[in-house]
Amino acid sequence: MRNVQTNEIPKAPIFAINRLRMGTDGPGVTTLVAFMGCPLKCKYCLNPQCHQPIYEEDGTTLRDGVMMLTPQELYDMVKIDNIYFQATGGGICFGGGEPTLYPQFIEEFKNVTREEIIKYIFDEDRKNRKNGKR
Repeated sequence: MRNVQTNEIPKAPIFAINRLRMGTDGPGVTTLVAFMGCPLKCKYCLNPQCHQPIYEEDGTTLRDGVMMLTPQELYDMVKIDNIYFQATGGGICFGGGEPTLYPQFIEEFKNVTREEIIKYIFDEDRKNRKNGKR
């Protein structure tokens, strides 16, 4: 969903795209998209790099390993995996960091992929299933 005030396409800082994962993020083959940023400081955080600054000290240069992507750019990187998603019931897993910090990005990503059969999984869902909360 574009920013209605500026008509800008949202971008999100992503530090990893892990493809062809099995048995870790839900059923089937999944691709994990890991976002920067999280308001929590969990003792056993699996991705502490999500708490690091997005930019170098100059405030404009992205830190090494961080990509600032539009939903279309992300889709162009992960669409090759859709055949695996369809064959196995898998999909895109948004994790990180905290993916819900980027709702406009995720909504626009869904709009970009509406012609494809892509299932969306949030990392929190996986954590809750393992802890018996779901």
